[in-house]
Amino acid sequence: MLKATALPDKLYCEILYLFAQSEFFTNQQSLGIKDNDIIEILKKSSQRYPMTKTRLAIKELEELGAIKIVSKRPKQHIIQILIEQK
Repeated sequence: MLKATALPDKLYCEILYLFAQSEFFTNQQSLGIKDNDIIEILKKSSQRYPMTKTRLAIKELEELGAIKIVSKRPKQHIIQILIEQK
């Protein structure tokens, strides 16, 4: 298992924030944000996170149980933390 501290905490927060927004503002899972969308958004953000670090952070969040994969092509996750509280 990968260590969650390998990448900046801010990157994890940014990713979880985007997944939470997607969860709150979409009616169907298929309309939710895709992993590639998150990678592009963060690559173009003021922090300019590299694609490889963002993919690694998404993988680590999945391993930690914070997000869950719902589609493999295109790759898509949903935030698991919010779902368990509903």
